Amino acid sequence: MKKNKKKLKKELKKGFKPVKKLEFKINFDLKKILTWLLVAFVILSFIFSLQGPAPQGKKSLAEVLKDVKAEKIEKIEVEGENLFVTYKNNELYQARKEPQESLTEVLNNAQIDPSTVDFEVKDQSMLRVWGSILEIILPVILTGIIFLWIFRQARGAQDSIFSFGKSKAKLFAKGKQSVTFADVGDI
Repeated sequence: MKKNKKKLKKELKKGFKPVKKLEFKINFDLKKILTWLLVAFVILSFIFSLQGPAPQGKKSLAEVLKDVKAEKIEKIEVEGENLFVTYKNNELYQARKEPQESLTEVLNNAQIDPSTVDFEVKDQSMLRVWGSILEIILPVILTGIIFLWIFRQARGAQDSIFSFGKSKAKLFAKGKQSVTFADVGDI
């Protein structure tokens, strides 16, 4: 060990610079991970809220059918049982129909020719279903994780209350010293 230090000092005097090593360490800190998950959740919920224009209000199906007869409606988008009705003055309203009936059946029952109405049935794909499930379950899971973390922190604080006054000194073993002054001194 002493030889290596002397050799290093000689090389430094000659102008030789030691090579610096670049180390990359990843520390998994639960606090940071939870914080980033919370930030990602807020950002994703903001992005999903901007998916489309929000309806200005709700109307009953009878009002929508009356407006279809009066030719005030430009387009109807059907998503499951929800109807998003766009009027000719670019107002957007939401209405609901019965889940078992299609829009063509509703229009036929109201004596309206379905070919006179511009409507589009949007696909309720599995991605949308999983998105709906995640919207419900993800906040519950994140809330549970946050509570678990808070309880763990509280338990750690409670344990440290009862250790007040206890010494953290280590037992000195007289013949087992492996560190010498040369190891820590500048020689």
